[in-house]
Amino acid sequence: MSLPLSARPALSGSLFYLGHWAAFGLFSPFINVYFAELGLNGRQIGWLSALVPLTTLIVSPLVSAVADRRRQRVAALRWSILLTVVSFFWLGWETAFVPLLLAMSFHALVRAPTVSLADTLIARQAVRHGLNFGTMRLWGSVGFATLAIAGGWVWEVVGYSWMWPATALFLLPAVWLANGLEEPEAAVVRGTEEVRPWQIIHLPGMKRILLACFLAGLTLGLSFVFEGLYMVNKGGESWLVGLMFGLAACSELPSMQATDSLGRNGRMSRLFLLSFGVLAVAMLGYVVSPTPAWVLLFAAVRGLGFGFFLVSSVRLVDALAPAEWASTAQSLRQAVTFGLAALIAGPLGGGWWIWCRWRRCLWPVRFVCWARPWWWWLACGGYRFVVYWYSGVVVYLIHHYTHRLIHQYTTPHDQTLHRPPRPAARPRKHKLESHGRTPLRPTPLPQRLPTSPTNRAIPAPTRHYGRLRLPPHPRHANRHRNRRTPRLTHSRRAGSHRMAQPQMVRLQRRSLSP
Repeated sequence: MSLPLSARPALSGSLFYLGHWAAFGLFSPFINVYFAELGLNGRQIGWLSALVPLTTLIVSPLVSAVADRRRQRVAALRWSILLTVVSFFWLGWETAFVPLLLAMSFHALVRAPTVSLADTLIARQAVRHGLNFGTMRLWGSVGFATLAIAGGWVWEVVGYSWMWPATALFLLPAVWLANGLEEPEAAVVRGTEEVRPWQIIHLPGMKRILLACFLAGLTLGLSFVFEGLYMVNKGGESWLVGLMFGLAACSELPSMQATDSLGRNGRMSRLFLLSFGVLAVAMLGYVVSPTPAWVLLFAAVRGLGFGFFLVSSVRLVDALAPAEWASTAQSLRQAVTFGLAALIAGPLGGGWWIWCRWRRCLWPVRFVCWARPWWWWLACGGYRFVVYWYSGVVVYLIHHYTHRLIHQYTTPHDQTLHRPPRPAARPRKHKLESHGRTPLRPTPLPQRLPTSPTNRAIPAPTRHYGRLRLPPHPRHANRHRNRRTPRLTHSRRAGSHRMAQPQMVRLQRRSLSP
């Protein structure tokens, strides 16, 4: 007798990611191409593309917080997917801009909390059963890559009008697969103060990880929006666009598979930083790519870095957040990475794209005498230089300035947090000791000490050999320097003691000279 899907957590998580992201692979790489074929201009496409990041930023944390409070994450995920299926059918009927704007607004609104809810449920399920989260997540990349490559050929033959109903039918099984996910129970710890949802961002280390995710989202937002256009500008056809996204998704498989095993014993934060370095190599590679084949190669490198980044960021946020607000924390990660960052990166990159192309013929004419080679290179590939080179610099700065900040707040097991103990305070030094000198203490002396040529009036004891007085050995010259009272010295006269007269070493040496 076969077990139900809820009794096999690894299978349920893998199948959900496969069904969900396979459906998104059918339309996500080609949605801007579809809008362009409908006759929409660049500004209208920009408005439609900004709806999904905007709702991800605003709606996703609110819905996730309500689902966390009511302990109904599975139900919220199921309804979100079902309404997304309805929105795909609506998008397939509209062709004008205003109806498309309404349909796309509804689609972005109901789609916003899906990813954060699914990542929370499956990540908690992996921790509870000791499973590899990256192994389950890679099946989503497999489905996305397969249908993205196939969709590039199919839509070129049958047309993009069939894209929306096909996507809705492929996404419909994910509604049933969501029922197989486990609803995590809130961990009740006695004697601890309950964390409110607005206090999650103030948890130790959470701000730094969210800031790093935001800066990485700027780079990924520029990449996701302009990769297809960049391939077309290099001379690639529509099937190469689908192949590029599919190849990038396939390259995510080894990194997602190896993230959990490589991130053990406190190395998850190092993998998080490694992903920034891999993304920087990919962005800089886009700049120097001369042909579409090189663009495909560096798209694979970008997918490798994205796999490390996605799995490590989900695991780090899951380790930092309390169990009762896990979905809210994941929605914040999703909001800053693919919401706020995408809202900034899209208009910024689009503006540079239009500005560089519009002034392409004017730059060599205006700056012939001084900077003609440089400006000509910028005019022919200004969008490459601005978008991808700037993205690589941003990723490098993330790697340079956040590796210590993130690593010092994670324990070897990445489950709890601790702050490193402060070093013991050193005793305060005297102002003379900081310059290598021992401070002088007041000593009652029988007479005023003469000053030496070096202006250091420091008394030194002498050695007695009969009547001959020799200067002290250099090793013991300062032995009695800090004594508060002079040393008592036995006199040659029996039974009597006298105070040893302090004398300077340099003066004694002068007295011994003939």
